[in-house]
Amino acid sequence: MAVPAVNGTNSTGSHASGATSLTISHTVGASLSNSLLIVMHSGISQHATGATWNGTAMTLAKQGDGGQYFNTIWYLVAPEAGTLNVIISFASQTRSNGGVITLTGARQTSPIDQTFDANGNTGTSVSDTLTSTEADTLVMDVVMGNSSTAFGVGADQIEQTTINNSERMATSTENAATIGTYTMSWTKSDASAHQHTGINVRAPAAAAVAKIQSNLLLMNVG
Repeated sequence: MAVPAVNGTNSTGSHASGATSLTISHTVGASLSNSLLIVMHSGISQHATGATWNGTAMTLAKQGDGGQYFNTIWYLVAPEAGTLNVIISFASQTRSNGGVITLTGARQTSPIDQTFDANGNTGTSVSDTLTSTEADTLVMDVVMGNSSTAFGVGADQIEQTTINNSERMATSTENAATIGTYTMSWTKSDASAHQHTGINVRAPAAAAVAKIQSNLLLMNVG
């Protein structure tokens, strides 16, 4: 099996002033294998209450609450292809940032393995761990701080999105090819508060991979 992979171009959006929803246009390619749409959102004073893709409700994977900053991560299995909108909703007006990422090679049933969430308001580094229970997963994280805080991504991670509006948000991924503990880390340019939230995404089960390979073989023979 292979680790789930980022596909296409990531998308971002933000509201510098208060609003009750955030709309982000994103493109999901056609005929993707085992696709999964991931939305990472950061806001102040409240969590997002929901997220949709072209009107289809997404599933909450993890939310983080540090009292000052609030992160939420959402997913949708086999999203509709096309250039469509993610709409993230809130109970009341708030400032917020969001990032949208398409994955391929992701499990289509119970795609999330483990999660983590932590916060801090001292020091100039962020470092939290996730212990996978399966091989070939993709660890994904989102970190939020104030607009003056610059984040530097950890050595083994790939930065996926970064937004600096009234607050700063950054996201990254790391391949987790073996079962074990993975550290997701960032440097901070100051010692202000942050919120750090993450998940890891499973690859298709071995039986599902074998079925896909068998179907492809039959197609080639036919």
